[in-house]
Amino acid sequence: ETSIQNDYAQRTYPLLAKYLPIYPQLRKMHLGYLKLRKIVRNQMQVYRIWARVKLSMKMPVHDRKLYCQLSQVKAVHKYPKTVYDGDILYLKSGATHLKANNFQELSVQGWWDDLFWGFEELCAGQFEAHMIGGQHDDVLKNKKSHQIIREKMFKINV
Repeated sequence: ETSIQNDYAQRTYPLLAKYLPIYPQLRKMHLGYLKLRKIVRNQMQVYRIWARVKLSMKMPVHDRKLYCQLSQVKAVHKYPKTVYDGDILYLKSGATHLKANNFQELSVQGWWDDLFWGFEELCAGQFEAHMIGGQHDDVLKNKKSHQIIREKMFKINV
């Protein structure tokens, strides 16, 4: 790794690399500083959002996405998990509205990585899931959905 950094330093700033042998280490320290600055900036944004909520102030447009994500995470942690005793026929679209990395950063682990978002663990009965594809609103319009519903719910083979 250091040889790659040295090569990069020599190609980018040959005079600095020649006369300042610790230049690659300085560059690495600078990258660490940039990462730390980003973490602090994100944390400050979280504190601003928290203060606005506590003071019942209007949320600025640029903070609304993070505010929604934080609200969803809070709801996930607060919600008591209850198990459904019946059977579930789960039809999933191909649309993924939330990126897993965002929630890993916000400390929501586990079922966000699951293809069916943890619904299987909430079902005490039989859980059957099918990928339909398309957008979220298109699932029940899809002919494949109609066929699955007829077969599973009405026991009609098509």
